[in-house]
Amino acid sequence: MNTRVPPSTTALPLRETKYRELEQYPEFGSVTAWLRDVVSSIVPNARMSECEYWSVVCLPAGEPDDPRKPLVSVHAGNMAVAGMFLDLSDGQRSLAGYVRVSGAELEKASGSTREQLAAHSPGLSFIDEGSVVSVVWSDEPAAREQFEALPWRAPARALVTELMRGGRNSWADDHCRQIARFAYDD
Repeated sequence: MNTRVPPSTTALPLRETKYRELEQYPEFGSVTAWLRDVVSSIVPNARMSECEYWSVVCLPAGEPDDPRKPLVSVHAGNMAVAGMFLDLSDGQRSLAGYVRVSGAELEKASGSTREQLAAHSPGLSFIDEGSVVSVVWSDEPAAREQFEALPWRAPARALVTELMRGGRNSWADDHCRQIARFAYDD
């Protein structure tokens, strides 16, 4: 009788063992749902450009002293354009994340300045990085509601499109195909 023996995780590439680790997290379903929403919203022609122009990294390295543990990050060009992390501060587990957007396109889509957006969305953090703005959200209901009300998708897509035009994704070697398959609806 031929019985297939599952491979030892020690023989797998690091990105595959990281995927298997993430798969055990109770937040795995939330991570994959978020990934599907983000990739379908901001990455043009995602199937054809996967790995070469955009990638997703599973359990990327974080700062050792930071209570936030990165779960996934989405990259285009040489930039992390979105990410989700597990916030372990205060001894509790809660999800949080960020998306980077074109600052000019965000102001255009919302009809507000960055300062006005920050004032009207106190549950979010807006980090001005010049022409790019990082919008950071937490899993608190008010913050999630404010994030969903923010017109972030088109400004994020504009940024990703511009980064993809600039050339190859610099994180392609760390791309995790196992988690990337959750970016698609089928």
